[in-house]
Amino acid sequence: MVNVEIDISVEDCRILYTSVCDAINAWPGSPARPPEEQTRMQQMKLFLFSILCEASFDSDE
Repeated sequence: MVNVEIDISVEDCRILYTSVCDAINAWPGSPARPPEEQTRMQQMKLFLFSILCEASFDSDE
């Protein structure tokens, strides 16, 4: 697996978070999509949410 680093604004992170949430809600389920995909999307949602929380905390200082 190849890893990449990205530099995005908090606003763009919010858009990604919303997009992942929408994708989870619209996920058609297995066998149409691999079950691992839903797990990865949930992990991505949590990861993006933690970034947004940290950014919110940092902006309060």
